[in-house]
Amino acid sequence: MTLQDEECPEETVKFGIECLYIDSWVRRRAYDVFKDALGSGVRHHLQHNELLRDIFELGSPLVLDAAAIKANKISRFEKASISELKVNIDLKCTTHLSRLLEMFVMVL
Repeated sequence: MTLQDEECPEETVKFGIECLYIDSWVRRRAYDVFKDALGSGVRHHLQHNELLRDIFELGSPLVLDAAAIKANKISRFEKASISELKVNIDLKCTTHLSRLLEMFVMVL
């Protein structure tokens, strides 16, 4: 995975409903430079910055209607369900860890 080997590790960067495919050393280096400069804002710029979109050949920024935006968002109900699921998983893990600790203490 070095430039000398002429193999570039492929990566897919998702931003919004689009993806940037990094499949060459030129794209890898360009993306790394912008990622270092823009930090966590790199995905926002990939979506909206026309110069960056031109550099990576992404075309014009997508104009999404309200229905498309809503289709890509998680509803409050789904967020609550996910949050509840995480709590249940955490409780189960805590219970299992407690049992393992009790068993460990009994062995000692």
